[in-house]
Amino acid sequence: MSLAINVEHLTKQYENQTVISDLTIQINVGEVIVFQGPSGVGKSTFLRCLTYLEPFQKGCIQVGNLELRPNMDIRKEKLVIQSVREQIGFVFQFFNLFPHLTVLENLMLAPQVVLNEERQKAMEYGIDLLKRVNLEHKAMSYTGTLSGGQKQRIAIARALAMRPKVMLFDEPTSSLDPEMKEEIAEVIANFAKDGLTILIVTHEPAFVERIATRVVKFGPQGAILSDQKKSKWNLWSNS
Repeated sequence: MSLAINVEHLTKQYENQTVISDLTIQINVGEVIVFQGPSGVGKSTFLRCLTYLEPFQKGCIQVGNLELRPNMDIRKEKLVIQSVREQIGFVFQFFNLFPHLTVLENLMLAPQVVLNEERQKAMEYGIDLLKRVNLEHKAMSYTGTLSGGQKQRIAIARALAMRPKVMLFDEPTSSLDPEMKEEIAEVIANFAKDGLTILIVTHEPAFVERIATRVVKFGPQGAILSDQKKSKWNLWSNS
């Protein structure tokens, strides 16, 4: 398998506190990796470092042929950072949808502004994504009228509208009830079957049982306590 992301000796600090220390990990194309571990061991910070939402102090991160380095100047190296972010979609714990836009407009905005896509193309792809998350009928609705599970499905579709090669999910079901958690697990499983590389920080067993091809457990300061591969075909057989 080819590498999607290569992380070498990553160290992230906040003032005198080390959150991640000397983390090295390789992520292959098409893997679905669940990151587990107690709160405060650097799981979410690790995801944010992959898109340089969190600058880091040591090590390097390679995303395809692009490289993120320690203490980059965000203004001078804007193009590199932006190129990395175009390849990596990010779905956060909270939905961060634009309430003044319709559901479809939420999906169309970034492709038009960042990728310079024509409006018609962005609209057609947005509708295709809404069909895949079973929310085509909500295309003209405003996000304030949606349930939590619907908002998270829209957040996933919006990230995918940028056609990323990698998707990051930071506790995507933490604020949802059990039934909605199952819906989100099903949506992510369906996109995983397309061959997307997916990294998920979650405590939910459904993600490990149904869609993970690999489970990585973090200890303090991002130390890898275990790294276990799983058989995706067995896990997806009931999804």
